Amino acid sequence: MKKTEIKKLDEDKAVSPVIATILMVAITVVLAGVLYVWANNLASEGTDTSIGTFNTYTTEDAEDETGPGAEDTLVKLQMTGKDDLAWAFVKVTLSVEDNVYTCSIMEGDDCQIRQEAGDDDNSWEPGEYLFLSEGNADICNTPECRLEISITHNGRVVAGDQSSGQAGNVGDGPSTGGTDVSSNSYVLFSGEGYNPDYEYVIVEDSNSLSIEGEFTFSSWMFPTSFEDDWRNLYDIPDAHMMEFSPSGKPTWRAENSVSPGWSVSDDEAIPTGQWTHIACTMTQTSDGYTITMYINGEIAAYTSSTNINGVVDSDNDLYLGVLWSQQSNPDPWAGGIDDFKFWNKALTSSQISELYENSNSVEPNNLVLDLSFDSVSGDTVEDMSGQGNDGVIVGGVIQSR
Repeated sequence: MKKTEIKKLDEDKAVSPVIATILMVAITVVLAGVLYVWANNLASEGTDTSIGTFNTYTTEDAEDETGPGAEDTLVKLQMTGKDDLAWAFVKVTLSVEDNVYTCSIMEGDDCQIRQEAGDDDNSWEPGEYLFLSEGNADICNTPECRLEISITHNGRVVAGDQSSGQAGNVGDGPSTGGTDVSSNSYVLFSGEGYNPDYEYVIVEDSNSLSIEGEFTFSSWMFPTSFEDDWRNLYDIPDAHMMEFSPSGKPTWRAENSVSPGWSVSDDEAIPTGQWTHIACTMTQTSDGYTITMYINGEIAAYTSSTNINGVVDSDNDLYLGVLWSQQSNPDPWAGGIDDFKFWNKALTSSQISELYENSNSVEPNNLVLDLSFDSVSGDTVEDMSGQGNDGVIVGGVIQSR
């Protein structure tokens, strides 16, 4: 076996601890500088590290008439907001009947994204117009086509017009599946409202909101993402809340502190990227209460119990878009909320259907909260019920349809 020789380090050639420390600091500073330059170079090349965006877009018919032949310009779009959206992180799809086309800024694809002259760069900027045109496919070969548009950024739906068409058939706002949402404005949350950068609308507790027993809430919602976390539509700490699982399944339930507890859930996930109407009722019966959830005017789930006492009042404020009772992980809402309403009684199934069909006259005498987001001054949104339960917007952004 070869003998391993261990040599003693010459003390005169050894590096002192002080010099070693100085060298370590110097190397760290140099490496930090290199990493800083590298990161800046990535940013300058269009690397996008953002997760969501408050940007929205609008659509209108292009001026050209459509017909046979793969050469038509179909739709004109405009981005509004504050973020430049790098094309590397944007996906645009166009659907006509059962055909779905992925649109690209690259030449030769079936659906082409064309920027205005002078704006031919690597991002879609606020105020900039785009055109979706036919490339290698004859997408619309008749004078009128109904087009469905979907735009995502970093995998999250960008709120905006989902439908357009030729012959003046242009959507006035995000699609609601055939039913118009009554208001023209809504509040939009990024989904990144974690501690300490919370995003919510707060409505202070009042006598008219001190509701026990029967109850109804109704809202339009435009979720942009359910991934990565639970999402909360509203919360009254120590009372009740509306939450969504990471897969988008809704649950209306009592807060954990309420006893006896109650809940109702739907096994069907709520779709992202479109407006959906949701309503829940707490109805007193001869031997207890029935809890019902409605999606787009139809009963989605219900349960009955003889052991509960209806909703309870906790004297706490109402929060939209955040689980305020769990501030360390507040399950922030991602997307839009509109026409948020409370009644101090249980509405009937036919009345819920009326709400979905855009009726504003359902039980006005029992309506105690109506946040339509059409009357906003500064950060204050007016309660249209006449009860004076105005909300204050924190972090959310008011958007027009």
